[in-house]
Amino acid sequence: MNSNQFGGTFGGPIKKDKFFFFVSYQETRQRNGIVGYGSSTATLPPIPGNRGTCPVGFNNPLQCDAAGQAFIPALAAAVCPAAHPTVLADKAQAGTVNVVCPGSGGGNALFNINPVAINLLQAQVPSGGYLIPGSGTANYVTQTFSDPARFSDHNGMGNFDYVINSKHTLSARYAYEQDPTNSPFPTLNITLIGNTLPGSTVVTTKWNHAALLKLTSILSNNLVNEAQVAYQRNVTIDSHASPFTDSQFGITPLNPGYDVLSYFTVGAGSGGFSFGPHYFFDGVFPENQYEWSDQISWTRGKHTLRSGVEVERIQLSRTYPSNQGGNPTFPRFADFLIGRCAATAPGCTTSNGGPASNLQTAGNFTSPTAAFDYLIRTTDLNAFVQDDFKVNSRLTLNLGVRWEYDGLPYLKDGNYSNFWTGLPNAGSLPGSSPQTGTLAGYIVPANYNGPLPAGLIQSKNNCATQHCAPWDNFAPRIGFAWQPLSSNRWVVRGGAGFFYDLIGGQIFADGNPGVTAPGEVLPVTPPSAATLADPWVLPSVVPGPTGTYGFPLRWVNTTNFSNSGLGQTVVQQDLQTPLTYEWNLNTQYEFRRNWVLELGYVGSHGIHQIGQSRSGAQGQGTTVQGFNLAPLAGADCTSCVLTGVTTNTVANVAGRVPYLGLSPTDAIIASTSSYKYNSLQATVRKQLSYGLQLQGSYTWSRAFIALPFFIDTPPYDVFAYEPNNNYRPQRFVLNYVWNLPFPHAQGLMVRVTEGWSLSGVFTIQDGTPLTITDGTGGSIFFGGQGANSNAQLCPGMTYANLLTSGSLTQRVSGGLTHGGVGYLNGKTQGVLCAPPAIGNGTGFGSVGGGVVLGPGQNNWDMSLAKSFTIREGQSLQFRSEFFNTFNQAQFSNPTTVASAANFGQISTTSVSPRIIQLALKYLF
Repeated sequence: MNSNQFGGTFGGPIKKDKFFFFVSYQETRQRNGIVGYGSSTATLPPIPGNRGTCPVGFNNPLQCDAAGQAFIPALAAAVCPAAHPTVLADKAQAGTVNVVCPGSGGGNALFNINPVAINLLQAQVPSGGYLIPGSGTANYVTQTFSDPARFSDHNGMGNFDYVINSKHTLSARYAYEQDPTNSPFPTLNITLIGNTLPGSTVVTTKWNHAALLKLTSILSNNLVNEAQVAYQRNVTIDSHASPFTDSQFGITPLNPGYDVLSYFTVGAGSGGFSFGPHYFFDGVFPENQYEWSDQISWTRGKHTLRSGVEVERIQLSRTYPSNQGGNPTFPRFADFLIGRCAATAPGCTTSNGGPASNLQTAGNFTSPTAAFDYLIRTTDLNAFVQDDFKVNSRLTLNLGVRWEYDGLPYLKDGNYSNFWTGLPNAGSLPGSSPQTGTLAGYIVPANYNGPLPAGLIQSKNNCATQHCAPWDNFAPRIGFAWQPLSSNRWVVRGGAGFFYDLIGGQIFADGNPGVTAPGEVLPVTPPSAATLADPWVLPSVVPGPTGTYGFPLRWVNTTNFSNSGLGQTVVQQDLQTPLTYEWNLNTQYEFRRNWVLELGYVGSHGIHQIGQSRSGAQGQGTTVQGFNLAPLAGADCTSCVLTGVTTNTVANVAGRVPYLGLSPTDAIIASTSSYKYNSLQATVRKQLSYGLQLQGSYTWSRAFIALPFFIDTPPYDVFAYEPNNNYRPQRFVLNYVWNLPFPHAQGLMVRVTEGWSLSGVFTIQDGTPLTITDGTGGSIFFGGQGANSNAQLCPGMTYANLLTSGSLTQRVSGGLTHGGVGYLNGKTQGVLCAPPAIGNGTGFGSVGGGVVLGPGQNNWDMSLAKSFTIREGQSLQFRSEFFNTFNQAQFSNPTTVASAANFGQISTTSVSPRIIQLALKYLF
């Protein structure tokens, strides 16, 4: 990594005692090959050397050149499961058809390999390498690619303060930032290391403007008013460069007008690979925020009263043309090579012999009309009143209440719909074909302006929920500060209150705003009729507003259980505003001069929380699956009475789901989660004296979060508390500044020895809780392929058996060695077993959430600085900063999917290798 920063500040009076200004500018330029944008870790399959050339649409090896004719049987020999029975990636997860070994008989002239897959493997990027590189061996090999990303940041800020008169002061602030990033590897988060192969460069450019104007008025000796208006504009433009198209490989484009190679994903995480332009990186996202607020403060006697009001309006537009490229996903390399439709799919001429396509999904953000603009709008209001009541010289009470209206996002033109599970006809039997399907259960907002087909209901408001945001969210708060003794060396503080929270706008923006039809229509999931040549299975529709795709109908055939399988993201009909109860008690004691001991207890309990991802950060809501999970046949299966289902098979899942015609894997935005947090905190702080300042903080916490946990008995989908993986049970942080006490010198030596300082931060902490999942579990509930299942412990095994022994370095290196054991024991070691069998599918595993901890962290960041006095009021400071000073490897969490080939392996670090940064600052 190479990083350079430079800039400066300048300020002063324009008119003495009247008009002041301050401006600053900073430039950052960086080349980084260790973050997600500049690095990728993927597992390369065993692909033989010279791959030759075969024409698009071929079906016989004799149509290829000589090298191509030799390549096809060599590829089959390298990946046929009969020759490698223990290699999971060689076995198709869907269907009964696998790649056939040459000379073994059976299969076809291409050994069951899809000609489209061969064309993709033969493609070469402009630099000369293959689009899909191979390992060059007979094994699947995990490889890390590094190609430095180029990042720059242009950051400027200016402000002024104008004293109008003795009572009024006008202040203004403006900030501007532009930060283009040229990335060899696409990733949604710079800290995430993806599995994309080289050749999929993307460019992201962001422009941020923020302006504020504030008027402070001293109305009287005890009355002050602050009024301000603010405006922010953020614009993001994502783009990619791809020399390939879908049609040149024989793949039918989702939208013929957008013929760009799709973003393919094969396998999971670093145990697989991705290639092609990422679906996220072709879009324009402008956002405007307008804010107005006013606060008045009044002091009278022992009371200081404050009251304020704020109005915020947000306008967000989103355009995703690249979603028309899709994200065809295959569970294993063998599924990608075969790429056939399911035996039960209507019109399937070359099937894989199973109930599900080799294609797992066409992508959660895939839509044939993704260029449709979404004009998202929302308004937020809040007001508060607070009294700081000084009871006496040693006790102060803080009493207040806050009111909030946390508006839900809606579309300006009303072109979206939702599915309300509480409607009387939502669980009824729909039609039996695309022509006789129904829209029962669907609603559109009040500002919808299109046709209203039979069965579609129009809501009385503009949002996706039944009652929009509530107007009665009042949040009381109380706090106190108490000095028990006459001495000011000991103080006790505490407080408690209600805290409402906005639902993260990103979750609505990604779902536009959380639901699909008619603006975006997702391909059918699971896509039983999809193939590698045509990954898209689109639902039949009735006309919607002009420029939209239309409304997909729900249907299910109770004879063969073919169905619409609509991929619909649903917003909970009675969505609630997230609410958190918080409380704390804290005491501070100066036990000797300049030394303070602080002990505290902090607790919180959140209810009506938006679903959380086990891998996401607290507060970043995500959709959750399970609302349309298929119950087992019996009294708990209400749909079984309508469809006549009496047995449990992966083929009849569509006849057991509660909402017939919707996919069993559909997700919902719901306020059904909750969390609990309690911690003890201790801090020792030494104020600067004798050239030394330090602070040491220790936190011991117990954090739990309620996440969906699937079981094999009613009610199947339960929210169970498990350790929250956003928190580390124990954490210690030491930060310090030490002005080095060199002996007093004379003359020139003063310049050398004086002005040195050493500072730094030391962090040692536990790892985060890990949840072990299994991608093969739950197929009897979700249909065909597994989904959202925890792993299954083998008989006699405990959670302690999951962790391997040895030093962390030994465990990491062992997992990266072929056949070695990594951080976790799994199926190979007999600790984890296959999920329980139910019918001809699988049930859910028994392993709880967060049962073991990932790797901890022990990191030092240090800085050595030297200040040179130039003259009075002027100095030059040189700083050398060392991040991860001792270059200790800090490891990320291992792969926790038990069905993955790289289960238990750690292939990335959580902290960069040692980074040295030099800085020079002139102060005047």
